[in-house]
Amino acid sequence: MDTARPLYVYVDESGDMEFSAKGSDYFVMSAVITRNPVDTAAKVLALKYELMQYDMERPYFHATEDSPGVRKRMFDTIESLPQFTIHSIWANKHYASPRVHDHGKFYSIFAGALARYIRKAADGRASSVVMVYDAAITKKNQKAFHAKMKPELKADGTKMRIHFDSIKHDPVGQVADYVAWSHFRSLERADDQYWKRIKELQSADVSDHNIFLERHTRYW
Repeated sequence: MDTARPLYVYVDESGDMEFSAKGSDYFVMSAVITRNPVDTAAKVLALKYELMQYDMERPYFHATEDSPGVRKRMFDTIESLPQFTIHSIWANKHYASPRVHDHGKFYSIFAGALARYIRKAADGRASSVVMVYDAAITKKNQKAFHAKMKPELKADGTKMRIHFDSIKHDPVGQVADYVAWSHFRSLERADDQYWKRIKELQSADVSDHNIFLERHTRYW
């Protein structure tokens, strides 16, 4: 592997920031990490162009909205992708202290945990880290994420560039969307059929981390 190449990290999330019975029980932030985004994107685009001959609902993939048939084909495509890494961070929001209910503080916790994982993945061998995060999050939350993530990585000299862009514009971002959706569905609905497919990928190193694993107080 060419260690001089950048490490590309595509991040998406699933769940909401409502800390009450009105919101989701869980929040998930998933990262797809690859040194070969072009090869990965080509596989997803090939599927897109094939399905455009038929009744593809939109010119991009979005797990929540895709039909079961399209969803199955997308998972088949993910199983065929070249070597990559998946790291998914999650939390049961009931264990989030009221002092971190502020969205910026909550994002900072996740950003710090993800930064530590990326530093380990880069291992001082990547020329830089390029991150693409779905632009659906608010500008305020983007700033909170950026403010925590970049200093964490720059601390050991890692060059970092963060882009906030819609998953509509990036095929690899759409893979991250599918990963986050799968993990969230397994937690929120106890439906692990899709997350199981992700965890059993032959071409991916898959891990996850419960951000509140050591917490014992349920707040709501």
